[in-house]
Amino acid sequence: MSERSMSCKRESETIGAVRTANMTGELREHIAGCESCGEALALAAAFATGMADFETPDAGLMWHKMELRRKRERAEAAMRPAIVAERVAAVLMVVCAALAVPWLTEISAALSLTAVAGLTVLGLSAASIYWLASPKR
Repeated sequence: MSERSMSCKRESETIGAVRTANMTGELREHIAGCESCGEALALAAAFATGMADFETPDAGLMWHKMELRRKRERAEAAMRPAIVAERVAAVLMVVCAALAVPWLTEISAALSLTAVAGLTVLGLSAASIYWLASPKR
């Protein structure tokens, strides 16, 4: 593609002619031979027929949203090891508590009943915390 076909000095004149509906014969001849002005005419005509109803968002707002998204993704990535460690610790705690119930039964039935009740409360509270913290509720 040549430099002339990429940009023409008469593009703004072409766009203005479409906006004002004042297309001269000389400008029509120029547009017929100029690829750049032909593209400008097609775009200006498309916008004039109603495609221009679409509002483009503010660039600063989009930049700000992308920065917030990037920060959120980095924070989520940084929290993954902590979340895994938390879940492993919770599983180990439940396993240890479950293994302690038979031992507590040998000592006292009341202790084992208390341990089972504590495990139930602990399990329900952990499940509710995970349910409340999940983003897909």
